[in-house]
Amino acid sequence: MKMNNKRFEIYFFLFAIVLLLLIGIRFGGLTPFNIGICLVLLVLAPILTKILGKKYGTEAVAESKMQKVEAISEEALTAKITALYTGRGFALEPYESEFPGSHFVCTREGTRNGESFTERGAVLIITTDNVIDISDFNNFLTEMKQRACTQGMMITTSRFSPEVIDAAKEALVTLWNREDLRDNLNL
Repeated sequence: MKMNNKRFEIYFFLFAIVLLLLIGIRFGGLTPFNIGICLVLLVLAPILTKILGKKYGTEAVAESKMQKVEAISEEALTAKITALYTGRGFALEPYESEFPGSHFVCTREGTRNGESFTERGAVLIITTDNVIDISDFNNFLTEMKQRACTQGMMITTSRFSPEVIDAAKEALVTLWNREDLRDNLNL
């Protein structure tokens, strides 16, 4: 962040010099008043950087996107995720589950290196404020096996417990939490 501030200050300084020259050319000369205005702008550059950064900077954009993730309904999130999968050539088939969330089996068939293949995976979308714990993960793994899925993806507007994160690495399950949704979806 400090590197970006320094870069902004350099650009701001160059802008002030150009502005000073344009004022001088426009009004037929540099006056102490014109120079004073440019010096005030230069002195205010760090303060303006902070003010503009809070309102329009990357942190403000990330916070705005996070609020959208928190406010998204399960139906809207499901529509975005299914569009993402169908756009990549997967066929999605919803299935009923006794556990919360939207459940899908996704399949894709094709040919790779002259050999036909079929990919089959499970997708679980949960909108909640609660942390997804290991029991939720184990229920998802059980449903994956019941439906002959070799891989899976759990998506939540919340977070995953450390146990889930560790278990997912060994189980071929991709996890998307609220930060991943913020970074990967155009909300």
